[in-house]
Amino acid sequence: MQTRDPGSMASTDSAGAPSINSASEHGAAHGVLRGLFEEWMLAWQERRHTARVSKELLALYRLVAADHPGLVDRELFKLVVMKRNGCDSRAADSILESAEESFAQWPASCELTFCDVVHYLAVTEFLASHQREHWIHNNMALVVASHIPRDLCIARVKH
Repeated sequence: MQTRDPGSMASTDSAGAPSINSASEHGAAHGVLRGLFEEWMLAWQERRHTARVSKELLALYRLVAADHPGLVDRELFKLVVMKRNGCDSRAADSILESAEESFAQWPASCELTFCDVVHYLAVTEFLASHQREHWIHNNMALVVASHIPRDLCIARVKH
């Protein structure tokens, strides 16, 4: 037999224990489900954003490489960043340094790859557009690697 205190929304069974159908439990369950859905949607948005950025940067990389066949690696990445962000050489160098610090120095010091640059730009752009977020919920490297040719993702160890 269930009883309800007239001043409360909570139900209790005949032993006085809270009922599993209480309003507070329903609200808590709803809150948990809403939180899970929001996390899932945010993760989906991250993956979608990273896929789009990867495709855009790969297309830009191919255009810049075709226009400047003598450029390789960091100098080519620099021009891609300058065109993508509409920035000058100094700002592009700063972005490449940040990408290198984030992805090419640990666990071993490696040459910066195009995938590192794409990964860095995708994450920083996403976080800038979602200022409430302070971290990424996905392994963005996997999303980037699925859109960028493998030869642009292979890191060479620095000597």
